[in-house]
Amino acid sequence: MAQKTNLTIADGQVAATATEILAGQDYARRVNISFSNVGTTDETLILTIVRNSGTARRVRRVTLLENEQFDLSGYPLNSTDSLRAQTTNASTVDYVASFAADDAPLTSVTYDADGARKNVSAVLEQL
Repeated sequence: MAQKTNLTIADGQVAATATEILAGQDYARRVNISFSNVGTTDETLILTIVRNSGTARRVRRVTLLENEQFDLSGYPLNSTDSLRAQTTNASTVDYVASFAADDAPLTSVTYDADGARKNVSAVLEQL
């Protein structure tokens, strides 16, 4: 495997309409994505995946209160995939995506405003 010089592969703010936040790389990889509500109101975050230019499928819907964070780790992304996100209000949810280890389990967790785990999913089923 080629050495990567930058492990952060995408970052920005989630739009109010479904917008691509991460496209597949040169080959299939697992990715980690962290979303943070930096606004002052509750935000509903909806993640969808478009596989091979097909129909958008929902990955996850989560409500983030002020200063809460949602992490999706080990998500499998094929080279032709597009991961999209949308939230209630534009510019209130920040995200950062990075490469995950090839054998990283698929998990998700939400943290409250104090950094404590709000909920933890078991290892999610592979898509």
